[in-house]
Amino acid sequence: MNLKQELKSVIDRLMADLNNYAQRPEASEKFIEKQNKLIAELVSIYNNINCLDYQRVWEKADKTLLQMLERDPFLGGFFLEVRLREVGHFGALHINAEGNGI
Repeated sequence: MNLKQELKSVIDRLMADLNNYAQRPEASEKFIEKQNKLIAELVSIYNNINCLDYQRVWEKADKTLLQMLERDPFLGGFFLEVRLREVGHFGALHINAEGNGI
């Protein structure tokens, strides 16, 4: 599950909990309004997140790259193989990190 999906799950739980709370006779309108505003803010954030589909893969690659650089600070680059399925052809992705302000 990526971060956007995790946020959606939180929003869904908050909405379900608020719906259950609102059914109570002693439910506070002020609390309901406050929670609805919070949920609306989270939905707005959710709608504006540009999340990576393979975020966990890139996080692991980043962590590994940093570890490699600790061992060899003169490392000029590295190769990364990301398998999406057992069979199929490979594409090449060349990224000049230095040229992209990283």
